[in-house]
Amino acid sequence: MRLLWSESAAVDLAAIYDWLRQDSQTVAERTLDQLIRRGEQIVLFPRSGRVVPEFGVRQVREVIEGPYRLVYHVGEASIEVLAVFHGARRL
Repeated sequence: MRLLWSESAAVDLAAIYDWLRQDSQTVAERTLDQLIRRGEQIVLFPRSGRVVPEFGVRQVREVIEGPYRLVYHVGEASIEVLAVFHGARRL
């Protein structure tokens, strides 16, 4: 399985990093690293995330990392991270 990050998810990561960097460069870097590593873990266990309640589609799942939700699509040969956002936000 291959891991892909959608353009939207990449923009989400950059926005999270920029927001956190306003208070702490260290926290921003650590959080970004944790989110990327969590994405990489999905490849090992693609169905470990729960089905996203807002969609109810078996192939669209999410994992939680701290206060963030990583929403991803499980395909035949790849997993694509579709969005990364704070859990307090609506999808």
